Amino acid sequence: MTDVSRARAASNSTVRSRARRKPANPFAVGSVVVHPARGVFAVAATQTLRVDEQDVPALILAAEGEGGSLAVPLARAAVTLRPLTTPAAMQEAFDVLRRPPRRSRAPWARRAQDYAARIKSGDPMRIAEILRDVHRGPQDGEQSWSERQVFERALDRFVAEFAAVERIGRAEALQRVMSALDERAVIRR
Repeated sequence: MTDVSRARAASNSTVRSRARRKPANPFAVGSVVVHPARGVFAVAATQTLRVDEQDVPALILAAEGEGGSLAVPLARAAVTLRPLTTPAAMQEAFDVLRRPPRRSRAPWARRAQDYAARIKSGDPMRIAEILRDVHRGPQDGEQSWSERQVFERALDRFVAEFAAVERIGRAEALQRVMSALDERAVIRR
């Protein structure tokens, strides 16, 4: 075997071994994760907590921006938390904001329950649909108090994940989301 063929064989085995590696731990300290019902968090640390006379390993999550924290048992992390949405999926959700709204004739109480369930799911696509449907432009008139509350909760959840995925500040993410919603309102005229 020549030196060139040995080098090729060595580089091919290195490439194969890299391809077989497991993906990085999405719940490692320093990573950003999503708790579907509560929003975007950074994994701050792992600790062993004492619960009912037992030691329970847990992830300590720090809220992005708000300063709150949350402890999630390590055994439940894969079920409770999810990694950030991919940039491609977030772009699809962002594109939903530019589509025309779907107006429902269902009573507000039923729609509000549906919207609350969608927000709690943490799915950016479903949250974008809420923003698209509940947003009112200047020509549409005022929102009711409960519509405004739903809109603000959905907006906060969507902007937090959008900012984390795009690696931009929340203020810039908010501006981009609102301009997409307002752009749609102008096109609709």
